[in-house]
Amino acid sequence: GDRHDVGDLLLGPGVRLAGRVVDADGRPVASAEIVRVDGSQGFFPIGLDAERGALLDTTAEDGTFVVDTLAAGPWRLMVLSPRHPDALFEGETERAGASVTGLVFALARGVSIAGRVAGEGDPAGLVVRASPATDVRVSSLTGPLPWREAACGADGRFAVEGLEPHPEFRLRV
Repeated sequence: GDRHDVGDLLLGPGVRLAGRVVDADGRPVASAEIVRVDGSQGFFPIGLDAERGALLDTTAEDGTFVVDTLAAGPWRLMVLSPRHPDALFEGETERAGASVTGLVFALARGVSIAGRVAGEGDPAGLVVRASPATDVRVSSLTGPLPWREAACGADGRFAVEGLEPHPEFRLRV
């Protein structure tokens, strides 16, 4: 194909968001992923290995994070942690180059379901999906996932973590 030189592209200053992710008791949450969510890309993946959004940072051991690749204006960030339900946080910066510090993103308590898959065949690597037993209506494609998954070990044991509390769950292998 033809090659076109567009010249120099000048990037303006972005904004900087800094803070920490904590659990319901105020303890730091390490290794949580901070993901950009916008209305055009949606949030729900199509298929198990689909992209869940642009990863901006992963929290340190003390729960701290820094995001410095956003443009000025409204922002939507999803915090993903294996032991907690996904959580959406929104805000807005008024000008390019702005720095917002001291943000605290508190994650709700998650529930876990553990067990063992038994029967004919080798359970190693099978995936157990836990979802609320009642239908969960999703009002947009930019919200938390209503299910979680876990792989079975060689002995068939699994532990699905980070579920939102519900009275009943449906398990699928």
